[in-house]
Amino acid sequence: MIRLLRIEWLKLRNSRAFIIIGGFYVLLMALVAWGMGYVHFDVGTQNGIKTTINLGKLGFFDFPYIWKNISYIAGFFKYILAILVVIFISNEYSYRTVRQNVIDGLSRQEFITSKLLMILMYSVVSTILVVLITTILGILFSNNQAWDVIFLKIDFVLAYFLETLTYLIFSFFVAYLIKRTGFVIITLVLYTFVIEPIAVWQIGEPVGKFLPIQSIREMSEIPFKRYIKDIVELNIMESADISAMFRTIVWGGVFTWLTYYLFGKRDILS
Repeated sequence: MIRLLRIEWLKLRNSRAFIIIGGFYVLLMALVAWGMGYVHFDVGTQNGIKTTINLGKLGFFDFPYIWKNISYIAGFFKYILAILVVIFISNEYSYRTVRQNVIDGLSRQEFITSKLLMILMYSVVSTILVVLITTILGILFSNNQAWDVIFLKIDFVLAYFLETLTYLIFSFFVAYLIKRTGFVIITLVLYTFVIEPIAVWQIGEPVGKFLPIQSIREMSEIPFKRYIKDIVELNIMESADISAMFRTIVWGGVFTWLTYYLFGKRDILS
């Protein structure tokens, strides 16, 4: 495992795309999360006094709900990591390094395993980053910092890890099938935002919820509902959906198995 990770790191460490996109990902996620503490809305003026609502003071960053809120927002940044995965998988075929790796003694299974380990590392590092950002924001803005409540909602961080890991494995699978960076990205966008949502709408949620993207989405929910529940009656998800987490794990396993199976059968130059 260490040898495979080292091989991947040697490929990545001098890559301009890895440095630029990876740096952009870390910087953008930190800035967005940090900036939300200073987001405020003017809600009107009464007797010449302007009334302002600040997200940081509204409870958005209060423990333990901050784990759910920040994890949900961080989920949008997985698409940046997916682009990184797609670029490197496509480059393996464009520069014929797949064939060279096999000639140099790497088995087909080891080649796929090295990519999956890279994806696992992306997901782990991304999750650690979310934990660090959430902890810092919680310490700065939370009105509740009692130790017995701080970690109550941390299961949403696990859901975020599964969300990132499974979507990157899915991106890897699509990149392996199509190989052309532009076409892969277009396919991912169309499937994620158009094809599967329409399919879910057509077949209905009882069946549609078992599709991969829907499974990922159902692990958590949009976090702003809690702050308008006094205005509109809403059901609030208090913990990550265990059923959706299980479905997401199954889909991650399915895409992993399909990739191993097809790579073992396919001509490495095709």
